[in-house]
Amino acid sequence: MEKLTGEIEQLSEQNIELQESMLEQKGLIEKMADGFAGLQQQLSANAERLNDFEKLTGQSATPFAFSNHTCGGELVAQSGAIMFSTRSYYAASLPSSCVWTVRANNRESIKVSTFSTLSSYAINTYVLEIVRPNGTTPSTNGSQPFQIKITKLQKNMPHIFSGPTIFIVTSLINTAVTDVYLDLHWDGLGALLSKDTFFTHETRPANLTQFNSNELTTWNSTFLEKMDANYTLDFTTIVISNFSTKSYLQAAIGYGGCSNGESFIVISQMMENGSLTTDCCKTNCEGLNSLMNFGSSYVILITKKFKAPMTFNLTWVAG
Repeated sequence: MEKLTGEIEQLSEQNIELQESMLEQKGLIEKMADGFAGLQQQLSANAERLNDFEKLTGQSATPFAFSNHTCGGELVAQSGAIMFSTRSYYAASLPSSCVWTVRANNRESIKVSTFSTLSSYAINTYVLEIVRPNGTTPSTNGSQPFQIKITKLQKNMPHIFSGPTIFIVTSLINTAVTDVYLDLHWDGLGALLSKDTFFTHETRPANLTQFNSNELTTWNSTFLEKMDANYTLDFTTIVISNFSTKSYLQAAIGYGGCSNGESFIVISQMMENGSLTTDCCKTNCEGLNSLMNFGSSYVILITKKFKAPMTFNLTWVAG
């Protein structure tokens, strides 16, 4: 009897050990299942992103863009970086600000991260983002007014902005006192937006003194006839930069003006709390003093119906 009792106790202990082992294996299997689920989600997300790239027919699907010590420009890519230092320029040749037009393909958000790599690091950089009252993008309803938001970047931290287009502005005022070194990365996040909007980006230096719609090659009728008929809106950005002093801009909208739902918005005095926004479809912008800047750049946002005519002429003087 004692022998039988001992065997039962031994079997009971083995059963407990077996249960513990099975529970341990169950836990490992659940962890593996979670890992596989996470891997599956990651693969699915990557597949969706690749699929998005394939859908960007007629738009830039460049994966990465890099601006290396160039004061301003246009960068269209899924992600990218900007490095700039005033040490690369003679002080007399520097404008009052540099403006980079950044479009993270057609992503709904753009993450911007700044980095501090020099002990003499100083940053005077702002991001101008385009926001609509209900958060929609330029392609969904051209009749809605633009709202702009200007945010000063903080070093060594990420910022999230409304996409797909932002303007990164670095002020170079008082650079004789403090060197400016800019090191930032951006990455497009979220779903694709504005799939029916055709984007055009232009940058013109201050010394050219004029620019008109005939110089927009993407508005050329021959070019537009080749484009996908699904596009419903053109969204054009024009940056006039490299001013060192006060400047005046005139914008003349051609015969017929703007159609319903179109806009021709000029942003001047780009400061964190003092920017001016003027819609030249609603206001006469041909007066010499109507659009004035104190050394900063002009950013122009044009929303027009795709393939519909709109003519304009821009002239500016420093002084």
